[in-house]
Amino acid sequence: RLSENVSILTPKESHRRGCQLSLVFRGVNGKRVHETIAREGVICDFREPDVMRIAPAPLYNSFLDVFNFVRILEKALLQVKDESNVGGFRSRL
Repeated sequence: RLSENVSILTPKESHRRGCQLSLVFRGVNGKRVHETIAREGVICDFREPDVMRIAPAPLYNSFLDVFNFVRILEKALLQVKDESNVGGFRSRL
């Protein structure tokens, strides 16, 4: 379900990466997704124009933490997509 709007920018080869995972957003406002998951307590950062960086470190994060992150991300993607589909305009007030 995520692959429609999210792809992984981080290299697959383990010798070319650390624990950081960079996600690229397509067809959805990645900054709004980031803001939405931050309200759920997820700590990560966003790089313009469309990259979110997360760092699931095995020393600190469990499988359940990663599983919950994916569920929160899926929910945020749906919410942001729904917001953008409501009349095509969203007030900033």
